[in-house]
Amino acid sequence: MNADLNLLFASPSARVFDFKCREQAHSISPVECAPQFEINFIRHGRFGYRLEKKTYALDSQTIMLVNAGAEQVFVHDHDVPDECTNIEIAAELLETANAVFWKKESAVRQKLPRTLFPQSTLPATPLCDFLHAQLFSTLQRRHSAGSALKTETLIVQLVTEIYRGLYDRRRDACLARFDEKLKRRHLETVERAKHFMQANFQRELTLSEIARRAFVSEFHFSRIFRKFTARSPYQYLLELRLHHALLLLRHTSLSVTEICFASGFNSFTHFIATFTKRYKMSPSKARA
Repeated sequence: MNADLNLLFASPSARVFDFKCREQAHSISPVECAPQFEINFIRHGRFGYRLEKKTYALDSQTIMLVNAGAEQVFVHDHDVPDECTNIEIAAELLETANAVFWKKESAVRQKLPRTLFPQSTLPATPLCDFLHAQLFSTLQRRHSAGSALKTETLIVQLVTEIYRGLYDRRRDACLARFDEKLKRRHLETVERAKHFMQANFQRELTLSEIARRAFVSEFHFSRIFRKFTARSPYQYLLELRLHHALLLLRHTSLSVTEICFASGFNSFTHFIATFTKRYKMSPSKARA
């Protein structure tokens, strides 16, 4: 495939690439055999993905999972260049995660799936979006102290969340079905809004500011965002803040009060109540 592939990180357990497609519209790639297990986040654009006899429409609302050895074809039917974060994962790491989450479902499963990724796509949840944004941001400043350890920690957390989604049959099955016209008109609207919230969740945001960044009215933005993500803008922003607070609790020595305000909350009482409701434990217990 015609693309720019920039290696951002490499370790024995994973490699991360910044992938920018250069294929022309209405092009179809030759059959390719995936050399590694991959988790792919589409940062911008959309494309068709054909695996065996099944075709998927992929965009920033879906996570693409690829098993090593899979034969695949990519279909580009539009002029928007695709940008992805491609994460190659060592089989040993996936085997461990697969076994751990399979055991939790062993009462209804007779044997491990034949492949380490039992399906090819997952909905992009706020937590996956958050972890991916943190990972990509860390790799943009990869020469900072401790960035390698932080990168590997984030990759493990991403793999954990991926398998939680694969094996949790109660997961958000959603996301709403789209007609092609809606996706063509507003996928970039939602991408812009999500990227803006991911970069600015630590400060006070208003609906009008987010909608303005997405280039739509407040009324239309709320409706469009919920249609694509199955969440209101406030719910999505709250999830980003809570996940960031949990990360700080587990990996820093900041006080709970400092973490509250560093995560974008402007009320300590509201933070404690919201965190406890979300994680079924207080911030202090989450740190223990």
